[in-house]
Amino acid sequence: QDWVVDGFYFRDKGHKGYLVPADLPGASPERFKAMNRKGDGKLTLSEYLNALFQDFAAIDVDQNGTITVEQIEVYIRKNK
Repeated sequence: QDWVVDGFYFRDKGHKGYLVPADLPGASPERFKAMNRKGDGKLTLSEYLNALFQDFAAIDVDQNGTITVEQIEVYIRKNK
C-alpha cells in the first residue's frame, strides 16, 4: 500500500492533494471517470487507492492474495 500512496504523491506534481486526468497520462478518460467516484474531476487518494485495490482483486482470479505476471498480462489483454 505504501508504494501506491507514494505513486499518488509522485503524480501530484502541483501538491494539490488530488489528481486530474493530466496527472495520469496512461489512463483513458473512461478509466479516470470510473476511478473518480465523486465525479468531480478530482481523484482523491482514497479514490485512487480504492481503484487500484479493485484492480488487484480483479487480477487475483484465484483469490490467493498474490498476483503473477501471467495474471497481470491476462488482465491487461482483457481491459485494452
